[in-house]
Amino acid sequence: SGLVSHQVLQRDATDRADLDVTGKVTYTGATSIQIRVLRRHIVVEGFEWAGAGDVKDNVWKANVKGLPVGGPYDVQVRVLQAEKTLASASVHDILVGDIWVLAGQSNMVGSDSKVRDVKRFPPFAGIEEPQFKVRFSYSIGRQNKTESNGWVDLHPVNDVIGPELSFGRMVTRHLKSPLAVIKCAAGGPHRGGDW
Repeated sequence: SGLVSHQVLQRDATDRADLDVTGKVTYTGATSIQIRVLRRHIVVEGFEWAGAGDVKDNVWKANVKGLPVGGPYDVQVRVLQAEKTLASASVHDILVGDIWVLAGQSNMVGSDSKVRDVKRFPPFAGIEEPQFKVRFSYSIGRQNKTESNGWVDLHPVNDVIGPELSFGRMVTRHLKSPLAVIKCAAGGPHRGGDW
């Protein structure tokens, strides 16, 4: 746990991220964990197979320090007993970059901005197209929420143009690092019941 495929890790001030992962081992005698990182099927320099943690009471914990901004990375983990590999697993498509949380009420939902109206506003031309460079996770609504259930490419939800679309387009023009947007929005809340 702590790392899943298609995840974006927040970079630090040095443009790097640390990986902290844990898991359970069903094999008796497992003693250590090794991790390596690949990009485009090539081992990233400095991230070859190396000891990253130990196994205690069938639970392993591992840490990898300083994964550079960029990706996508594949992170491979193997469980060892002495020099013998007992089990292995991988997570794929990991990015290191910036994560933004956009939250609010009806304006954040984008309630009055429909995909069909974009052509009337030339500066926003193309905003309704998926933005493949931006990861997107969302929960929109109150009782009957619309949720992404994981990371997807940034796109309009329910044919509505929310502010995350222009935000994603503008930020990717100025930053070279990967970008992820988490949107949480619900129109019409009131202090008496929702807050």
